[in-house]
Amino acid sequence: MEPRFPYKCVGYRGIVVEGRQISRPASKPSPVSAEIRRLVMRFVDMLPLGGEVLEVAAGSGALAVPLARASRMHVTALDASAAAIDAVRRNADKAAVRIDVQKGDPAHMPFPDGCFDFVICRAPMKSFPDPVAVLREMRRVLKPGRRGVILNLRRDVPGEQVTRYIESRRSSFLGRLSARLDFRMQLRSAYTLRQFEALLSQVPFGSTRIDGAPLGVEVWFER
Repeated sequence: MEPRFPYKCVGYRGIVVEGRQISRPASKPSPVSAEIRRLVMRFVDMLPLGGEVLEVAAGSGALAVPLARASRMHVTALDASAAAIDAVRRNADKAAVRIDVQKGDPAHMPFPDGCFDFVICRAPMKSFPDPVAVLREMRRVLKPGRRGVILNLRRDVPGEQVTRYIESRRSSFLGRLSARLDFRMQLRSAYTLRQFEALLSQVPFGSTRIDGAPLGVEVWFER
């Protein structure tokens, strides 16, 4: 399985607001944008026509915008940062897609119970003051029987796996050095697999599953 990078990845230009990139990506295609395209294809295939999708802590809308462009679903982007909300709106306007952009606390979402077919979060769970409250809210806003997923790096990833990934995608010495420093910072804001399991155990999900990847995790849950 190819490593997944759901959060502020190397190769992305711009400024960082509250730990997330909010400016537009470089115009040159990158491994990150390719991974976003793969995620969109996966999610479009599993979602119902016209489904309601929520991205929690959406940042610049790097995933929400291409999901909306897929035109099979209605996408809502939630973020607590005013700067991130503005960035989502700008990027949605540039892409000529409609996204329902909401400013709000992920631990107290401004949505009724059971209104989404799919919930996704790519922001580090450790960046939330109360990650369990965020998980409870994700469950609450899901329709019964529907699923959600958290895409994060994992802190207990072996160093040699990070090195192999970087070496396979960075040709220059400075590029590799920058990537290592970036990953080191990101991993400080990541949970281990056991910590993810402990978080999930505190929320009454119908079912949960953690799929490990070389550098990250996909934490699946169902209401």
